[in-house]
Amino acid sequence: RVSVVRASIAWPGLLSVDVETVTLTNPAGFANEALLLVAKLGVTLSIWSVFSWCVKVVRLEAEDITVWLERKEGLGVNAVRYYNFVRRGDAEEPARSEEEARKQTDTILSLMGVMPNEFIHS
Repeated sequence: RVSVVRASIAWPGLLSVDVETVTLTNPAGFANEALLLVAKLGVTLSIWSVFSWCVKVVRLEAEDITVWLERKEGLGVNAVRYYNFVRRGDAEEPARSEEEARKQTDTILSLMGVMPNEFIHS
């Protein structure tokens, strides 16, 4: 769900789009409705680069970002399910043990700069 607040084209060839409330919905079966919520998002890019293989982003700003990471028995990690859906067109994860699922969650958290549970509870 996205609400475009403002879009403008400036010479010499810049396209700016400012958006309010970007919501990425959680895959089915998880507790929270949203996986990601961004209160404001602003992007400016070179219009001419849209016609090439590499789009040049001049500005990217995001405010008030909230990410809900969940791991649910039988479903795995919500972010991984979403990634699989976008990448492969399905949300299924290969079966894995609880220990493998915990390590995967800790890896995702550490990539986001969040301390994994093993460090918090030690």
